[in-house]
Amino acid sequence: IGAIDFSFVIDIGAYRDVQRHRQGSMVCSEWSDGYGYSIPDFLKIEKFKDLAKEYDNLFTKLDNFIASIHDIDRFGASYYTLLGFNVFVIYNCTFKQAAYFIELRSAPAGHYSYRRLAGKMYEDVKKYFPTYSKYIRYQGDNESTRKSQEEKIQEKLSKLNGEKH
Repeated sequence: IGAIDFSFVIDIGAYRDVQRHRQGSMVCSEWSDGYGYSIPDFLKIEKFKDLAKEYDNLFTKLDNFIASIHDIDRFGASYYTLLGFNVFVIYNCTFKQAAYFIELRSAPAGHYSYRRLAGKMYEDVKKYFPTYSKYIRYQGDNESTRKSQEEKIQEKLSKLNGEKH
């Protein structure tokens, strides 16, 4: 049937979500500070700029600490990584699993990290296998927040219950 390889850098939290698929195989770099860290989308909002600075300071301090102990105990150093640190991953799966992952993880209600990953995977499939990509239900960025999805659900429920807005 064939297989496809993807390589990407993603935060550890999203990597752990990708692992849940249990299909295909993944090779991950050691957990370290070597690939930087991800900044959650909400920290880019103006009203959270002070929190964003604290977040950056925390990761900078932790990055320095990990670097200082890495040569002494590189495996021990990995225990100080947070889910926001990035790792390098090679993911090998069947075309069927790739389509399933892209369809599931590009859903608007999903976490932003793996929604972006699903988008990058879809772009790769589209680039190298354009005919196959036409059969994948990529959801893209039509609606990017859980809140908007929840509002739609509530609206549908209200209509079912005969409520008017």
